[in-house]
Amino acid sequence: MGSHRHAQDVKKLTALGVRSVLNCAPTEHPRPSSYTAAGIQYKEIFARDDDAYPLIQSHLAEVRTFAGGALDRGDGGVLLHSDGSSWSAVASGSSKALH
Repeated sequence: MGSHRHAQDVKKLTALGVRSVLNCAPTEHPRPSSYTAAGIQYKEIFARDDDAYPLIQSHLAEVRTFAGGALDRGDGGVLLHSDGSSWSAVASGSSKALH
């Protein structure tokens, strides 16, 4: 997992073997144009990071599908990118479901 600052550093992502980025805050942090040239798979999920939003019910299946595809391709890493902390629950649930 990482912040928008991590997701913007394409050189470091590729050095670490990260080949998939799931952007959970695309309205605040749009896709870097350099992802395509670097071969990074990219997906946007439009969600709110507040206590009233049904985050897991609304997006867990999407996260699992994207992360599962990354693992199937042998991408070597998936970076979940968001400003909020509630995404850690989605990431954790997705990770446990895939292992």
